[in-house]
Amino acid sequence: KEVVNVQWLTGLLSAAIKASCQRSQETGSGWSRTEREWKKELSSSEFQELVCRLSSFHQSATLEVCRIRTEEGFEERDLKRQNGEDSRRVRYKLRIVCPEGAIV
Repeated sequence: KEVVNVQWLTGLLSAAIKASCQRSQETGSGWSRTEREWKKELSSSEFQELVCRLSSFHQSATLEVCRIRTEEGFEERDLKRQNGEDSRRVRYKLRIVCPEGAIV
């Protein structure tokens, strides 16, 4: 769960930075006052430390997942969990709709 949270957070952060940079390039006016403050915050040592800590957390969570999955008996326990009671199993149907409204 932690790996997914960190991946979501870093993805969101990178999308925000990318969008801000593209916006400033498209307008040609450069960074506004609030964007300059934001850019200053991104280049701060506190932000760099936070990103390093997030990276370390992501790496340790990934290593923990690998450790658990390589434990003896993991596959048997996982299969047993997957083949649990049908009455308690949640089922989802995925319906993908393209922008034109057609169901894919």
